Amino acid sequence: MGAFLDTYFLLCVCLIWLFFSSSSLYIASPSFSSSSSCKLRRKFQLNEVHKPGDVVLGGLFEVHYTSVFPEQTFTSEPQQPICKGFDTLGFRHAMTMAFAIDEINKNSNLLPNVTLGFHLYDNCATLVIGFSGALSLASGREEQFLLQENCLGTPPVLGIVGDPHSTFTIATSNVLGLYKMPIVSYFATCSCLSDRKRFPSFFRTIPSDAFQVRAMIQILKRFGWTWAGLLVTDDDYGLNVARSFQSDLAQSGGGCLAYLQVLPWDHDPSELRRIVDAIKKSTARVVIVFAHETHMINLMEEVVRQNATGQQWIASEAWTAATVLQTPQLMPYLAGTLGIAIRRGEIPGLREFLLQISPYQNDVNNENNMLVHYLQKVNFTTPFGDEVSFDENGDAIPIYDIMNWLWLPDGRTKVQNVGEVKRSDSKATPVSVQVRTVLQDPLAKGKKGNLCAVLDCHPCSEGKISIRLGLHGVHQFQRTSGPVSAWTTCVPRKRVSSYNDLWGGSLACVQGLPSQEWNSLKWVCASSREGQFLVLTLQAIIALPAYVNSPGKYADAVEVFAILASSFGLLLALFGPKCFIILLRPERNTKKAIMGRGTIKS
Repeated sequence: MGAFLDTYFLLCVCLIWLFFSSSSLYIASPSFSSSSSCKLRRKFQLNEVHKPGDVVLGGLFEVHYTSVFPEQTFTSEPQQPICKGFDTLGFRHAMTMAFAIDEINKNSNLLPNVTLGFHLYDNCATLVIGFSGALSLASGREEQFLLQENCLGTPPVLGIVGDPHSTFTIATSNVLGLYKMPIVSYFATCSCLSDRKRFPSFFRTIPSDAFQVRAMIQILKRFGWTWAGLLVTDDDYGLNVARSFQSDLAQSGGGCLAYLQVLPWDHDPSELRRIVDAIKKSTARVVIVFAHETHMINLMEEVVRQNATGQQWIASEAWTAATVLQTPQLMPYLAGTLGIAIRRGEIPGLREFLLQISPYQNDVNNENNMLVHYLQKVNFTTPFGDEVSFDENGDAIPIYDIMNWLWLPDGRTKVQNVGEVKRSDSKATPVSVQVRTVLQDPLAKGKKGNLCAVLDCHPCSEGKISIRLGLHGVHQFQRTSGPVSAWTTCVPRKRVSSYNDLWGGSLACVQGLPSQEWNSLKWVCASSREGQFLVLTLQAIIALPAYVNSPGKYADAVEVFAILASSFGLLLALFGPKCFIILLRPERNTKKAIMGRGTIKS
């Protein structure tokens, strides 16, 4: 994420610093008449970087992007996972926190006579490791420490920056939130974390996914794209996005989802093959992806293998700035990608600080209610003009940049800022999308470096149909060769019945009965018109309440049965007496008998 996330790290650290400066906490613990001692029974073997200080802040970062679990023999104590794959970006994030603390310590006006320290852990992109690190930060790593009876005193850390993963943050906040331990995340975007009752001490400097989903929908509306596919990861981040996207898209009336696919968490070639095959077969050319970097790499490898070209990709904040995807092998497929990006900000001195750091130079070893109160009241403006404050759910003021991936003629990739998305004061349109004039023709076809998504109006997802609005009545929207118009929408399909249920099967049987040549009778028999009307009246009386009280798809089926029953009733009233005479009273089937002049033998 580069300088994008670095800004959020600086904000996280500055926020926790504001707690200390505004709450006037005493660093030294008062003496107590009685105390007891606690001893740690076991330590987690974790990768860590620490710096002592009067006040220590905790941090959780992804310095390794995977881990390997040793085989369990059940004959000895289980071994902890082994971290693999050094993540240079995650390491830079950790060092950005160290830089922010160093800058605060250098400024005598911020915390006079108080030195900040830090204790950072590597989560290795594994829940059990990240959770172990969070517990270690909350409880401390000292072999033995004093326990005050009244539970007062300074905890091992007064706040935690991180975790970057929503699932990890949920697990950590569920436990540490019981003790009102402040957690300020720079990258956990799951909208579920806005639940203040469940996560009372959680804050974040990155917007919630609820805002990002609305931003995506506004971008779709901006370009008139009403038929798109959605890919999400199989975790809290992706699954919550899927629910929000489906709900918000239906309420906005701005389009339909052609498909929703869940990317496997682990590398599953057969599942990825199936998903890419679905993308190729779909008529939707816009593909929205909420996924992590590693999952996008796995997905794009299969896209290249199947040569799935012609898609307009829309990226979530998790992979918009992923340089690992901007390669000559992938850009023929990803050129023109639009993405929601974390707000960019330049931090003076950070570049020079990072250039003089090597990962091998670091020592890497295998009054909370008050803080939350002051954190909730934080309000300041950054040097680059963005306002920082939290709402009642702990969410910061949302703002995103819109990025466009350009594939230049010389083969280089340029990620260009083409607009921004921010919260609007309008209740009708709570999200404001501003796109710069650089995207004059977003629907241009076949030009390298331009967006290439001209969409036709295709059928909606299962259970819905596409309609035209603003015409005389409502008509089904047929496929055309032109771009999708802005006045189309999708409505639930009114399903009559199917062959798989009782009504549909019975209806099919009734409709399939052979028609009788009732009028081929050569003899004309007497009938009662009064009887015919009586039968029709009774059928109408019976059918009307049945039709009114039949809900949903059965209403139409009941109506069809009522019509058929009336038809058969009419036929029975007309030809029943005639058939009775022909078949059972043939002696009366004469002209004399009909005229009443013949003698009928009983």
